Amino acid sequence: PINWEMIGKKELTAEIKIETTEKINLLNTILDAIVSLKGKVISTEAKMENKKVSSKFVIQVKNPQTITKIIEKIEKIDGVKQVIRV
Repeated sequence: PINWEMIGKKELTAEIKIETTEKINLLNTILDAIVSLKGKVISTEAKMENKKVSSKFVIQVKNPQTITKIIEKIEKIDGVKQVIRV
């Protein structure tokens, strides 16, 4: 389940975990997907092991539907294996 937290009474925060293959500019493509849907990245962490990358993003959005759209857009990116709401 996702935990939503009100930020400034206008925005919600969510954490997503993304599993990807190692690929040049993939992190930039993921960030572009988030920003293109008006998501704000609060923090990010990425680790690489055996040519696989595990990333966590904390993002702010205006409503729960936006996080769903962001996840769907990230899932379509070449090299992304899995996207999970934490």
